[in-house]
Amino acid sequence: MKAFKLISLFALGAIAATAVVPMSMSAQVVTKDADGRVYIRTGVSRTPFEVEFGSSPVTRRVLANECGLMIVRPLVRTELPSSINFDGQAPSLIVPSGLPVATIPRCVNGSLEITPSGNFRTINNDVVLVGTTANLAQDVQVVGKRVRRFNSNACGVVTIVNSASFNIGGSILPAGGSVISTNGIATEPRPICRRVGENNVLFLPVPAQGQPVG
Repeated sequence: MKAFKLISLFALGAIAATAVVPMSMSAQVVTKDADGRVYIRTGVSRTPFEVEFGSSPVTRRVLANECGLMIVRPLVRTELPSSINFDGQAPSLIVPSGLPVATIPRCVNGSLEITPSGNFRTINNDVVLVGTTANLAQDVQVVGKRVRRFNSNACGVVTIVNSASFNIGGSILPAGGSVISTNGIATEPRPICRRVGENNVLFLPVPAQGQPVG
């Protein structure tokens, strides 16, 4: 296993110039740390940056209407979710592509004008769960494509972090890049941005002494 050390400000005089990367010289490089955080070195500081997630599970709190219809919106309007997990029904795993396409019926005073035979999807990629508890909000896990916008830091690095409601998933597509499998992203210590004089300088991990490069 490759050992790494993190460059510090005090070690600058003793290391090769390639260990310190000014943001203007940074290429788009993607790494992750041992905790699963993903770092994208964009080369552009303090700029909005979009990332598409190919199979990102997102937990949403969805409120059923007074007729017991729970309308689950897609993560991206133009993309049907690949799956939905809802413990309030059996089976809990729902595959939207296998559902019939229908129009959401009107709900009047707690009664539907037309009663659907089961769950369905709409032409707008909404998934409608039928027969849930009226006026009750419940957690639904939606898996599918999602685009999120981040801001790069002063050194041009975008940081993506998992949370209770968001998971990075199996692949990412950085703006201007290509699809990357998260399992194939190199694991190394996080890049650190420091102000040095008038410049923002990005400090990167380098192989420890005696360890081969590459």
